[in-house]
Amino acid sequence: GTVLVDSVTTWVAALMDETGVWTDEPGARDRLARRCDALVEAWATTPAHVVAVSDEVGLGVVPETRSGRLFRDTLGSVNQR
Repeated sequence: GTVLVDSVTTWVAALMDETGVWTDEPGARDRLARRCDALVEAWATTPAHVVAVSDEVGLGVVPETRSGRLFRDTLGSVNQR
């Protein structure tokens, strides 16, 4: 069958909350990377046809804050993969 994932953008934001990356907790970026890797791996190995909906980032103004740039970069990486 087909699986609709809506929205990758919201999922990444929630994951960033869950892993503690906003507050720069020790190991947070590694936890975030592992969770993003797990998502991409799940999509690559499922027999289902996956349709992912996500916002495009990185084509406009550079975010002013560290957290904004981190979000842009993380979502952009997941979108590329």
